Amino acid sequence: MCKQRQFIGFLFSLFVGTILTITNCNQNIVLPEFIEEIVVNGYLIVGQGVDSVYVQKTLPIETAYSYDAASVSTDSIFISVDNRRYQLSEYADKPGAYFLPSDSLIVTPGETYRLEVKVGNKTVRASTTAPDMVEIQSLSADTSFYPYPDQDKSIPIQMSWNPAEQAVAYELSVIAHPPYDLVDFGMDRMVKDHLETFDGDTLKAFPPANDFPVSKYETTIEIPWFMFCYYGDYTIKLYASDKNLWDLSVSSAIYMYQSSEFEQPIYHVEGGLGIFAAVSVDSVHVHVKKQE
Repeated sequence: MCKQRQFIGFLFSLFVGTILTITNCNQNIVLPEFIEEIVVNGYLIVGQGVDSVYVQKTLPIETAYSYDAASVSTDSIFISVDNRRYQLSEYADKPGAYFLPSDSLIVTPGETYRLEVKVGNKTVRASTTAPDMVEIQSLSADTSFYPYPDQDKSIPIQMSWNPAEQAVAYELSVIAHPPYDLVDFGMDRMVKDHLETFDGDTLKAFPPANDFPVSKYETTIEIPWFMFCYYGDYTIKLYASDKNLWDLSVSSAIYMYQSSEFEQPIYHVEGGLGIFAAVSVDSVHVHVKKQE
């Protein structure tokens, strides 16, 4: 009993000592000086115009983030390609969001696009080369199917596509359409509140958070059953990614949850932070049947 009390006393002393040490350390912590950075967020989609390049600024750690607080109205913002320079305009109802008229510029495979943003005495530059158009060639299963756990009826979907020049990698996204009638995996309570859904008619949520990366040397993939968490309609989107998007994806936990908490994101943005990338995309629709 005496030894037990001595051991408990030792643990208590260790606990108190640790708390005091942490407290003293915290008192000596000096936060680094805040340096405001310009953040760009723009994606060019092959075959489409330029409808959304966002410009924001970093905020001090004690300031709660909001879109309005972070948004920046630039002095000028240009995209250059093939010795032509296009000045973007700011949306009247959305500060910090910029676009080009739909008939002024269409993103073309193989072209290199350069972004230049000026805000006060700061200039931010980035460039990207658009990959060739990716095209889904085939599906190994019918576009209507039964999901797991009925393995007798469930057929894995294998999808193939043509290789896209200039693509550094491919990314696959499975997007559910409403209504969201959860498939019974026996794990409803565990997953229901954590499943993510996206607007199936737009790419504005890009890059998708539920994507699967695929090597640039691959042109086929088997889509796992657990990607289909709801009965009903889905859009499967295949992206051919440029180097900028891929490098950020594999270096940041924002897109790759297995990344280290000590991540060092690769931005490829000169004079600021963020992403300026080009992708091509193709899609196919499938339907998950409800069990009889």
